[in-house]
Amino acid sequence: LKHCSSAARGQLRAAGAPGRMAVGAERQAACAAGMESGRATKECGERELLESIRRDSGFWLHLGAHRDSIVSESGSDDALSVAKVALKRWEALPATERLNLRIWALSLVSALAELPAIPLDEPEGGQHEGREAADSEAEDAKPLKRKLISTKAVKAGKLLAKVRKVVPARSREEVPVASGKVTAFGLFRDENSSDIQVVAGSRSCAAISKAASELWRALPTEERERFEARAAATRSSKPTSASAAAKKPTAWGLFLAENRAALEEAAGSRSP
Repeated sequence: LKHCSSAARGQLRAAGAPGRMAVGAERQAACAAGMESGRATKECGERELLESIRRDSGFWLHLGAHRDSIVSESGSDDALSVAKVALKRWEALPATERLNLRIWALSLVSALAELPAIPLDEPEGGQHEGREAADSEAEDAKPLKRKLISTKAVKAGKLLAKVRKVVPARSREEVPVASGKVTAFGLFRDENSSDIQVVAGSRSCAAISKAASELWRALPTEERERFEARAAATRSSKPTSASAAAKKPTAWGLFLAENRAALEEAAGSRSP
């Protein structure tokens, strides 16, 4: 180019300009596509994070109790930043503390469901005003029968003390007969299925299995050994007669019979 005239150099530069512009446009398009892909991935991760905590009532109690420290740790009052820090703290809690918060949250929800409904705001006067006032007074007069379960009563060493007692040794005739292999974890899960479903907060197999595993790991060693012994005895036992096999007890029936007093106390009523 240094041997060319000024006019020739200008023509060469003008001829190369469209090519450079095309390359620049391609680079800009690639950068924009990468940013859009990263934004979509981030939004997908955010949705999964929020969905994982949306239904866990114990998590929200934990967040409310430690809101100031969580916001301070996140360094921002942005909802997503706070949720990430809160979820990290929640997952670091022992299983027993998460269980206590979930039980407390469920008891609150059950009690609040029995409170009188709040009437909607309507224009002053009208045909509904007197009826709504009478209905509200009648609802306020109804006593609340359900008692709240205090988290102070549910301690680490007594996870299911409110709803399960130590099962006494049974004779061979009283041991449930199972067609498949009986395991200690299976006995624990069957006898406490109602409590496990309450802790899980869902009827899905994945949520129930996760809650059952957490409760099983949190049991004291002697409790697990007791279930192991019962499982071994169940595997080795056989029904003594056809009548015994026909009238074998169910896991739910045994659980209900052995914990009736504790269940009535937790419900605050003897109504079925």
